Formats: sequence, C-alpha cells, structure tokens
Amino acid sequence: MENQKKMQFYGGPFGACLPLLVFMALMITIAALQKVSLVLFCMAGFAGLCTAFLLAKDKKEFEKAVVAGLKNDTLCVIIFAFLLAGVLSQELRQSGLIQGLTWLVTELGLSAGFLPLVGFIICALISTACGTSNGAIVAVLPVATTVGANPAVVVGAIVSGAIFGDNLAPISDTTIASALTQGAEVRDVVRTRLPYSLIAGVVSAVLFVIIGFR
Repeated sequence: MENQKKMQFYGGPFGACLPLLVFMALMITIAALQKVSLVLFCMAGFAGLCTAFLLAKDKKEFEKAVVAGLKNDTLCVIIFAFLLAGVLSQELRQSGLIQGLTWLVTELGLSAGFLPLVGFIICALISTACGTSNGAIVAVLPVATTVGANPAVVVGAIVSGAIFGDNLAPISDTTIASALTQGAEVRDVVRTRLPYSLIAGVVSAVLFVIIGFR
C-alpha cells in the first residue's frame, strides 16, 4: 500500500493551523457585522484555502490534496445537504410562517414567561424539518426582540431549539456526515440519538419556562 506523503507548511504546526484560524476569524467578523450570507461564508472558506496554498511548501501536492478532497463522496453529500437546507429555510422565511406563529402566540394571550418555550419549540420543529440550525436561527431571530420577553432568554431558547432539531434531522449535514464517516445508516444515527436528545429537550423546555417567568 502506497504511503501518503505528509504535507509540509511554512511555520510548522502554526502554519498548518493558520488557514483554519483565518477562516474562523472571518466567520466571527461576518457574524459580528451581521452580514450573514452563504456568499460571505464561501468567501471566508476561499480565503482560508488561499492562505493554505501560500503556506504549503509543495504547491503541486497541495493541489492534488484539494482535488482529492473535492472528489470525496462524503463532502459532496454534505455540501448538497447544506445547500438544500438553505433553500428550505429561505422558503420558510418568505412564506410568513414565523410571523404567523408569532401572531398566534399573541392572539392566544400567552404570558411572556412562555415565549422562550414557544421559541424553543418553533426552532426545534423548523430545524428538524429543514435540517439546518443556522436557517432556523436566521428565520426566527428577528422576532426575538418583538415578543415582549427578555431578548437574551428568547435568543438562548431559539439557538437551543435550532441545535436540537439539527441534531435529529435526517437531512441535516451533521447527521449525514456522522452516518457516512462511521459507516452507519442515517436512520440508525437518528434512532440512537433520539432518546438522549428528547431527555435534553424536555429538561431544557422546563428550564426555559422557569427562567422565562423569573
């Protein structure tokens, strides 16, 4: 079996980690500036890739590694799932579903203490259906400051619900990546995660009600 050549970078271990640090710094900057978009995310990833190319000692070996990575079946499935999740979340935003749910909560006359729980449940349902935590957060987050409750608590509930659903969604990129990298079926991954997620979800829901009323 042919041994794979180890890639060398200028700067040693730090040089190898620098492209990832560049990518993370750009992602944090994008989030801080509230300019979240798929185009900017791709540009941040491209900037990290360019940094890695400049630091790689063997440019041809780096190019071969990039091409091999692009041909990876797991990566292709994850990218497709990510794009599909983005399309579904955008459709939900344009359909007015979030505004409708907010109106329903208002019409039912629920106390502000229940609003973090409502945000948690709505985000959990959206992220489970669409397979994206980011899409659910972006769709629901604008109403966090308009529901009359503590925005910090509502935002925490929204993020928690989005991650809860993303962890269980069969079309989530994280679920698919877990199944492909571990040699398992997607349905088996979802089934084994379900008991732990439900326990955490119930505990979180109770805590959001308690914190919401306090």
